[in-house]
Amino acid sequence: MLLTDLVIRFLSTVTLRHRERSDNQQPTLTAIQVGGLVLDGVAAIPWGHLFGWPVLDLLRLVKLVRLGPMLRTQHHGGVLHSTVIRLGSFLFWLGLAAHWLACGWLALQSGGESRGTYLEALYWCITTLTTVGYGDVTPTTQAQTIYTMATMILGVGVYGYVIGNVANLLTKLDLVKANYQSTLERLAGFMRYRKIPPPMQQRIFDYYAYLWDNRMGYDEAMVLADLPPTLQAELSLLLKRDVICAVPVIIPTLW
Repeated sequence: MLLTDLVIRFLSTVTLRHRERSDNQQPTLTAIQVGGLVLDGVAAIPWGHLFGWPVLDLLRLVKLVRLGPMLRTQHHGGVLHSTVIRLGSFLFWLGLAAHWLACGWLALQSGGESRGTYLEALYWCITTLTTVGYGDVTPTTQAQTIYTMATMILGVGVYGYVIGNVANLLTKLDLVKANYQSTLERLAGFMRYRKIPPPMQQRIFDYYAYLWDNRMGYDEAMVLADLPPTLQAELSLLLKRDVICAVPVIIPTLW
């Protein structure tokens, strides 16, 4: 699978450079693209099987170098899309770290001991990182004891980081509604301060409710104002397409 991915990336990169070149230039690869292909090639080769050293299989981890730039590229999408990508990226790295810690726990078992399973090690890792630690899985060697203490110290920071980031990301999932509610709260405070009559307050709230029901609270004029004239015209026609299509076109005839 890694070799197939390497070939596909090489062909797609060469094709992209061929499209970008001018008529009098030959397609060339940048240093970054060449470096990425080299890293993919290193990760695709089964070094551990070739030389008999299982530790060389860790070179496959260089594939993770591609993951960071790829996720950063995805963040340039919409707010909701970017937030979902960030949440998925955070959960991925958290799961990967838990996997590595679980593998380290299994590697530190006493020689010849086979009672531990990966699921048990992962269970120990999750309970330790979340500072729960039920105590049903405990270290049996000095190395595991030191490893457990280091994981506990790491878990103290991870726990606060997880809670803070997840709460922040989940809040941004409904950013539009949060901004709408914040606008209503500021508006209500202003009208109480200026002692606006209740009937007029209700009319103002009804107007904002209409905007929310029909436009999700967006002011189309403000959105269009930040665009260049050509995009303003295209977007205006697109937003008003229902009205334009509903207007009958009468072609006059000359007798």
